[in-house]
Amino acid sequence: MKATYLFCLLILPTLLFAQDEPAEKSKSFNIGIVPQYAFINGTRLDFDFRLNNKGHWLVVAPQFYINNDGSLNWNWDYNRMSGTGIDLQHRFYFKNHSSPLGPYIAYGPVFQYFSIKEDALAPHHYTENGSAYFELKEQEIATNMFKSGGNLNMGIQMIALDQIYVDCYVGTGFRLSYNNRDKGLSKRFDSWWSSMGYSGSILNLGVRLGLTF
Repeated sequence: MKATYLFCLLILPTLLFAQDEPAEKSKSFNIGIVPQYAFINGTRLDFDFRLNNKGHWLVVAPQFYINNDGSLNWNWDYNRMSGTGIDLQHRFYFKNHSSPLGPYIAYGPVFQYFSIKEDALAPHHYTENGSAYFELKEQEIATNMFKSGGNLNMGIQMIALDQIYVDCYVGTGFRLSYNNRDKGLSKRFDSWWSSMGYSGSILNLGVRLGLTF
């Protein structure tokens, strides 16, 4: 009988505590935004998918750009701009958590397209008295910009209240930009690494905010 009481006093509380302790929930999907894209007239949505239980994730990040007010273009004088793009990343978390948590490395390609309308001088052909002439006249011209490249980032992701994540990252990458008006790499809209027509190496620095499920 004493042995039975001893068992109840020592073992039973441990079993009850183990039952009350919530198990860590496994996460398999994230959705978030990258707020700094608003400074370049863009919106980026990030969708993270778990690939396996060893810390490997796939990030699919579509981007959308629009500016119908030429006064908000920061660097260049144009009338209107619209664009789209996508980032694809393979992300590996160094610690094997059931949640996408802690330090990680991420890498992958980037593709972007921009349509830019601006006022510029363009040749205008006409005929007068049987002779062909041309003159330069100002008119709205469309520049179609195609950009591709890649990123290599490192960061750390934190989770609060079991569902809200904050992701801080830094890294590097490169961009190659082409358009329908220049031969070779774009010479237009190229002032720094966030410009629509930039070609060269870049610095990645940012924050992601979102929910994990």
